[in-house]
Amino acid sequence: MRWKEVLRWLVLLMLALGVIPSTPAYAAVTQNITVIATPFGNWTVSAPTGFTVTYVSDYEISLNWTNAPTSIGTMVRCSYGRPLTGITDGFEVYNGVANNTTHWVSQVGTLGILYYGAWSQAGDGSWGAVGDTEEGNFMSQSFLFVGLLALAFGLTVAAFKWKDILLSYSAALVWLAQGFWWLLGGITNFGLGDPWVNILVFVPFLMFFVVLLRLMSTEIQYEAEGQGMRTRYTTLGPEPKRRRGPTSYEAYAVELRRRTRG
Repeated sequence: MRWKEVLRWLVLLMLALGVIPSTPAYAAVTQNITVIATPFGNWTVSAPTGFTVTYVSDYEISLNWTNAPTSIGTMVRCSYGRPLTGITDGFEVYNGVANNTTHWVSQVGTLGILYYGAWSQAGDGSWGAVGDTEEGNFMSQSFLFVGLLALAFGLTVAAFKWKDILLSYSAALVWLAQGFWWLLGGITNFGLGDPWVNILVFVPFLMFFVVLLRLMSTEIQYEAEGQGMRTRYTTLGPEPKRRRGPTSYEAYAVELRRRTRG
């Protein structure tokens, strides 16, 4: 019994080592199987280069790119709030042979982050497997403009109420920044060609001087009170002369003269 067990293990070991040749079993019919691997997209055409997304206004986004050398066109797609998962995701913004386009949106600040992708089209009509993607994380300049305007008004009210020098300087600087931003930055959807807009541009600069003049008036008042003056003087030049009342000795002399004459 023991030798049978040893012999069985020896046969299994020889089969494992290939010492004893095995006899293969063949099927009666031979069938050829062809495996075809289709890649995702066309790898012979490269993606567009230099793909840029530029904020123009709250309603206009400028898209620019350079077409691939072997492409016959470019397709640009976009999605709101999430990255594109592929060439079929999102919605189509442009499809043609140009190298730029404009994406008109409803309101930049309310749409969330804009995600763009650009793919090249090969000569056989297929699309490239790899595209160039860009993120348009823009803040609405109109919202920022309104926020800065509210900050300027808040600081101005606080400066007038508490008559604090730091609040006054802060309010004046915010008004000045607001004016230059409106004048040079091209913010909001107001056009500087309109006459009424040109008049409104001077309002922040006017408020800048109003806050500073209020601060100067307060400082003059405090200076006058510190010197024991009853009236503050805001005109240039020396202090105007005031009529001084009689002293007690002079009043006594006048009263004595009146009595003597009586």
